[in-house]
Amino acid sequence: MNAWDRLFRRKPQKIADPKQLLGMLIDAHSAGNQKLLSQLCNENQDGIANNFETWRIVPEYVRADEAATRRYVETLIAVAQIFAKGLNRPELLASLKGDEAGHPQLKWETALSQAPQLMDNLLYREAAKSMEELIEELRSWTGPARDYYLAVAYGHLARCHFQTGRAPKAVPAATTALQLCEQSGDTEGILTYTNGLYEINRYLGQGEQAANFAELRAEKLEREGRHQEAAEYRRKAQLARSGEPLNRIVVLVGDEQFELEEAPKLDDGKLQFAFVRNRLSLHPCEVLTGKGKRLGGAGKFEDGLAAFGEAAQADVYDPDPHYQAGLTLIYLQRYAEAAESYAAAEALAPGWFHCRQELWLAHQLADGAVDYETFLALRNLDEDKEMDDEAKLYLSERELGRNNHVPALYLHYGHSLLANDRKREALLAYRQGLSCCNEPQVRTRLLVDLALVSDTPTEARSCLEEAVTTKGDLMSAAAAYLMLRDHPPKVH
Repeated sequence: MNAWDRLFRRKPQKIADPKQLLGMLIDAHSAGNQKLLSQLCNENQDGIANNFETWRIVPEYVRADEAATRRYVETLIAVAQIFAKGLNRPELLASLKGDEAGHPQLKWETALSQAPQLMDNLLYREAAKSMEELIEELRSWTGPARDYYLAVAYGHLARCHFQTGRAPKAVPAATTALQLCEQSGDTEGILTYTNGLYEINRYLGQGEQAANFAELRAEKLEREGRHQEAAEYRRKAQLARSGEPLNRIVVLVGDEQFELEEAPKLDDGKLQFAFVRNRLSLHPCEVLTGKGKRLGGAGKFEDGLAAFGEAAQADVYDPDPHYQAGLTLIYLQRYAEAAESYAAAEALAPGWFHCRQELWLAHQLADGAVDYETFLALRNLDEDKEMDDEAKLYLSERELGRNNHVPALYLHYGHSLLANDRKREALLAYRQGLSCCNEPQVRTRLLVDLALVSDTPTEARSCLEEAVTTKGDLMSAAAAYLMLRDHPPKVH
């Protein structure tokens, strides 16, 4: 430790007064300051251990307040867990578990704190069973804390049902949680469960019901003075009621999200585009899809394909497992199956990433019009971040010499030419690509790239207008729309 550290090092906090110590522990935990809570536990081990037996009995004045009871019990459990895991002193946690019968809040709090951990590990059935048992027990109790714990238990149960693809069963559980929060005036609970019911009904394709819950949340947010969030949920309600597209492009500016037609001008800052579907992706599907991608990245294509199959079963509406399976099947040279997987992804989310051009490529490979070597070259041009511009130029030129009917090669060729300051040749490459391109996604990308570098305003405007009309590639079409809106080529 240097002199600076010694001078400004925080002094250990040894608190002699048990009541003051308990108050500081509760304040640290309630504030979410895990670092301070751990420091207090470490520096006051003896004081906490000596008084913990007394603290286990929730004082009468605390029991009269539901929120205070909750904070009190949560703090005792958090302190006991720090002692057990961080200080190798399990006796406090053991005493709480042994005391659950006499102090049921401890049992309830433990069950509620374990449920999210089970769900994060995909143990949804175990979490649901635990919540069902807790709900049954809570129904026979009375007291100010009961409704809070019951609402949280129903909320966790709704999440279990929803994330395992049983959205209809999630509706009554989430509705009960919302009603309990409304009865107790729990604002954050109301906001949580109105949003949950919006997402559940959205997943079920029930736009009117989803819109009603989005509006309820907007009203509550407005009363809380959270006007920007309220406006966002009013827009969500309008979209749900009018019919949300399966897949669309939104514009991101910092932390704000805009529908394309409402996006700020291009001059107002850096814009980003993002895909938004009309349903959330279910967590098990995301985990299994991630597993499949890791396996595929390691060259274990059959294992990756199996993981994508499990992911597709976990969420029948998510396009990504089908999209990833399509790519994996091409690596396995099972082209007809790849085309089927890409078609499934396109049906679930029209315009999803590069699905349309990959579907075209799968058909070309199946028909023998394109060979596997060209597929690998396209993958390298798309994914190899270490390949320099000259190497990409050479690779795209070589492949065009073998397959001058593949539009995506012209796209990469034009990019490489521009990167090497060969603009005139890039213009020619884009035009040649368009002359042989009957695949809508690459065509839209070629149109926008040509518009960006064309010296002819008439050509640039025509390209942008066609891109907006056809929408073969959603992101390129969105960029074309904003360019026409904010900086249209001046045609005289």
